[in-house]
Amino acid sequence: MRWRYPGSVLGLCMLAFFVTMVGRLAVSPVVPEITDAFSVSNTLLGVEY
Repeated sequence: MRWRYPGSVLGLCMLAFFVTMVGRLAVSPVVPEITDAFSVSNTLLGVEY
């Protein structure tokens, strides 16, 4: 069985995409608590994050 390079690259890119999307979605629900706790605006939080 040969190693299929294009398939491996596509799989890794898809995995990286889903990991970043899960990371973005995991932070979104707690943004109001973060802005209240640290007294920062959404703009400042977005620039720093």
